[in-house]
Amino acid sequence: MTQKQSDQKPDPIGVIVRTMQAVVRANPDRWSEEMRLNFGQNPEEKDDKK
Repeated sequence: MTQKQSDQKPDPIGVIVRTMQAVVRANPDRWSEEMRLNFGQNPEEKDDKK
């Protein structure tokens, strides 16, 4: 059973993940530290720092 990608409803989370991965690969030096800061914490900690 084959299905074209355009026939499937897009998966928002998957699109975001693939986009972020592509950005990180394109700019590893710029993003590596920022990714550790953003995703290395619990969401509660991140929200408290607003």
